[in-house]
Amino acid sequence: MGAHNETAWAEGALGWGPRSQQVLKLGVLLLVAVVPLVYGGSYLSDYFTAKFALLYAGIGLLLAIWLGQHAGSERIRIDRRSYDRPLVVYAAISLFSLFWAVNPLRGLEIWSTQIWFLAFFLLVARFFSSSRARWGVLWTIALTSFVVSLIGLLQYGGIHLVPLAYGHWGNFGVSTLGNPNFVAHYLELSIVLIAGMVLARRRLWEKVGLGALLLFEIYYLLMTRSRGGWVAVGVGLFVLSLLYWPQSVRRTLLAGALIIVSMGAVGAGVGKGVPTESEQSLFAEALEQVRAVRDRALSSFDPNHFSVLQRRLIWADTVALIADQPLLGVGTGNFEFLVPAYRTVTRHRAWAKLIANRPHMPYYAHNEYLEIWAENGVFGLAAMLWLLSALWWLAWRRLQSVTGQDARALQAGLLAALCAALTHSLFSLNLQDPTSALHFWLIAGLAVAGSHGETDSARVWVLGGFRRVFFFVAAVPAVVGVYWGLGVLVADYYYFDGQRKYYDFNQPNRASLAFAQATEWRAHDFRYHHMLGLIKMQGRHPVEATRILSRVEELHPNNAPALRLLGQGLYWSRREEEAIAILGRAIALDPLEVEPYSMLARALHDRGLRRQGEGDGDGARVSFMRAIDRWHQALAFAPENVDFLRSLGIEYFSVGSIDDAEAALARAAQLSPEDGLIQGNLGAVFLAQGRLAEAEAALVRASATDSLRAEWRSNLASVYEKQGRGEEVEQALRQAVRLDPDNLRWHLRLVELLQREGRVIEALRAAEAALQAQPQNERMAEMLRNLRRRLQKGE
Repeated sequence: MGAHNETAWAEGALGWGPRSQQVLKLGVLLLVAVVPLVYGGSYLSDYFTAKFALLYAGIGLLLAIWLGQHAGSERIRIDRRSYDRPLVVYAAISLFSLFWAVNPLRGLEIWSTQIWFLAFFLLVARFFSSSRARWGVLWTIALTSFVVSLIGLLQYGGIHLVPLAYGHWGNFGVSTLGNPNFVAHYLELSIVLIAGMVLARRRLWEKVGLGALLLFEIYYLLMTRSRGGWVAVGVGLFVLSLLYWPQSVRRTLLAGALIIVSMGAVGAGVGKGVPTESEQSLFAEALEQVRAVRDRALSSFDPNHFSVLQRRLIWADTVALIADQPLLGVGTGNFEFLVPAYRTVTRHRAWAKLIANRPHMPYYAHNEYLEIWAENGVFGLAAMLWLLSALWWLAWRRLQSVTGQDARALQAGLLAALCAALTHSLFSLNLQDPTSALHFWLIAGLAVAGSHGETDSARVWVLGGFRRVFFFVAAVPAVVGVYWGLGVLVADYYYFDGQRKYYDFNQPNRASLAFAQATEWRAHDFRYHHMLGLIKMQGRHPVEATRILSRVEELHPNNAPALRLLGQGLYWSRREEEAIAILGRAIALDPLEVEPYSMLARALHDRGLRRQGEGDGDGARVSFMRAIDRWHQALAFAPENVDFLRSLGIEYFSVGSIDDAEAALARAAQLSPEDGLIQGNLGAVFLAQGRLAEAEAALVRASATDSLRAEWRSNLASVYEKQGRGEEVEQALRQAVRLDPDNLRWHLRLVELLQREGRVIEALRAAEAALQAQPQNERMAEMLRNLRRRLQKGE
């Protein structure tokens, strides 16, 4: 809407209409200035949280003022613009995709964020058509970007005007944005805009000041080592030169190049011989930085460089997801919940080699177009491209219609900045970064503000008696935005507080309370439930942990760490069938983690024992064989793990593979000769092989090191029995009964031994002791009755 239409709008409103417009414009300027600078310090888990909270509340309030201004008019006129249709289509597709999303509440939050940004764009496009309003925004961006750059560059020198919450960056200049790439997301926009401002301003002191700021920010961008940012700025400046191409620009560029060369020559002369802390000259340090920039740029062509390979792997996963669901996608905001299922074993190995102990799955596609396609399908991507094309076309038409080189330079700068951001979005997540996303839609609004985007038609609504109702409607975005922002802020505060109490101060109970409070504010965030489940598992509360982790599975069905915990909880809760299914999924999602293989093998072993007890011999054997496979997979990661070798030997023994059992247990005994469990099972294997002397030696060692286990005495009794050492058989069985009086196996063997030897009274006493331990056992009761009958007959 042009200046004339904007004035007409104000005249149609109530008396507070012009004031509300001024408040709107001031609010936009405040957001532009504050969002890049605000961060959560040591109270929030990341740099995005405080910025998003401010955006939700701030844009909500601005929308309420805007709608309230409509309510102050008798009639509402809505002019149709060429970008209205693609905007509505994209918003509808994005919303509709939530019907098949696995976490629709998280998707609704992301969709609402998109709507907030699009509404902000519409607000800017309507109220910032005048030259004064546009320049107010640009000067605000220039001053704010100077502060951000100053903070960041001072950090390189160890001067921290803003204390960094996360010490791993050290003296690396992340400013208030939290990450070098996030710095680049912001600077690529401000640099291109400032370049356009240099061309647009006429006063010499303004050109000199803006030019110095331009060089200052370019230097900071080079220091971030963000190659995507360098490419984006290069594209932006190139587009700016194409769009604004009078003869004067050539002279300006030539003069700028001469100034840079002259400054370099002067700097070289002055810097020669000036000592620094590293005993190098300033010139040598500058040269070293130039070499570092050159090497960093050349690394873009190395397919195995860390960030290049990382993105290649993420893109491969994303393309696999898209190929599986190309039309409809997985739902807005649900990319991170589905993409883990599409990583192959080969890519898992490459990723693990690349990043070691860092998180194994990405949260973003690092390509905005692929991520939109993955979440909203090909139709969603087409709608977004349609919207971006419509905005570009309107901005281009405005560029062609403006008069005066100053206005042309300004419009060219806005278009070039959009191109820079869209270029970087091929390699990063800048349209999801709160700072850069805010500025992208701000610049888009400025680029089309005042353009002839309206069609010939318009819709006029007469409010009449609905004006009072409309005032209440106008309050909705303010209430929603403030509550939404507060919820994000408070939930993350409790989440980060819980992490500190758990990891830094070893206070699991207090941490658990903090995580529980976080879930009350944002129940759809799987991270909060995950931490709660972890604490419950480590506190040995598997039933409660299983309940909590089942909620994590609902929110994020492909979260391998949570599934591993859930499988462990199910196993400890004696729900091995469910544990087997969950642990199998965890292995499929992260096949390079050893823990679920061993846990799954144990669950399969328990299933085999249960089926064996039910008389299902074939089913038991199948379970034992599957357990053997899992132990072999676990040993592939840890070939000298004594626990794995011992368990593999036991599993082989369960299926009758005695020689394989001996090989595994003998290897385990070499690694841990004092392990009583290994020696005891090895003795059982030797006994099965008929190697009685070796069996006796192993079982004696087991009894010495693991003196409370009755099985070793029972097996020793079997050895002695085969050797004809009857007295020692009885002694070993009595020791087994003493160690484990509730186990009828030892009682039965002792009673049978005494019966065979004709010692009926002793057998009767042994049977009575057994029946005391197991009064419901029918076999022992029958044996006791028979013994009493024999005794009555005088036998």
